[in-house]
Amino acid sequence: MIFSGGTRGSRRNEEGAALIAAIVFIVFIGFLGVTASFLFSSGTAATVDQLQSLRAFYAAEGGLERGIKQYSDQGSSYGGESSYLTWEGQTYPFIILVFTTDFSGVTLPANQRRIRSSCTFQDFQRGVEQIVHRDVVSGHIMLMEWREVP
Repeated sequence: MIFSGGTRGSRRNEEGAALIAAIVFIVFIGFLGVTASFLFSSGTAATVDQLQSLRAFYAAEGGLERGIKQYSDQGSSYGGESSYLTWEGQTYPFIILVFTTDFSGVTLPANQRRIRSSCTFQDFQRGVEQIVHRDVVSGHIMLMEWREVP
């Protein structure tokens, strides 16, 4: 009798311990699932932000190309413009500015300009600028220094 009573008590303790271990395991797995879900969603948001920033950068580069083309066609009379690109159903407004100084503020020769284009898309603003040399006879453009606007 003592032997069978001891076995029942042991078995109940083992079953109780197994139940507690199962609950701890389920909670641990749930915690891992929640953590993985959070990491995935924050990683996805970061990827979307990077994509939007990159699109603003490419739109600014497109604006720079437009500004260079306009300066090539119009010469020193071109003073910049505001416009927009439409790409995959999204509108990307950009501003093109034309300067007669280089990146450090030094005056450029008469046939050179610094052309800057910037684009704001959603929460991201990106810009690029380039110093260009325009041949006064042929109107051809020679691209010189380029940088992303800080």
